[in-house]
Amino acid sequence: MNRKIPDNLESIARDLKGAYILEFEFTMSHSPICLEVGKLGNIVLEKGYYYYIGSARGGLRGRLIRHFTGEGKVHWHIDYLTKLIMPVRAFYVVSEKKIENKLALILSRICTPMVKGFGSSDVRSSVTHLFYSKKQMKFLRELREFGEVGVIERN
Repeated sequence: MNRKIPDNLESIARDLKGAYILEFEFTMSHSPICLEVGKLGNIVLEKGYYYYIGSARGGLRGRLIRHFTGEGKVHWHIDYLTKLIMPVRAFYVVSEKKIENKLALILSRICTPMVKGFGSSDVRSSVTHLFYSKKQMKFLRELREFGEVGVIERN
């Protein structure tokens, strides 16, 4: 698995804060995967696209590097997934505000919410931050209302 930092990720300033949506692709070559995720237990990942909403209050660049490289100890729910497969894309929005709950609401309208509490155990108003779609989604239009947006793609 290519764990190289995507080229355009290096261009993000270290101090930018915001939120992001990671895209994971499970293709036809993948069989359903059973993944143990800490206290959430086992989750089954079917073929398709998975989207995870995260926040980067300490810096977008550092958080996205962590997800694309899979480095670091397993700390968050998403770390279980990034140890298995790396994201193919990340949509991000630069914002000083906490917007991940608003992003979760948007995704819940266009994707299927997955495991209750995944990535959102500290946020009572969000049921999950992991979503599923049979088809690949684009989120730039939805993100533009929150601030400056961008896309990072795996090389």
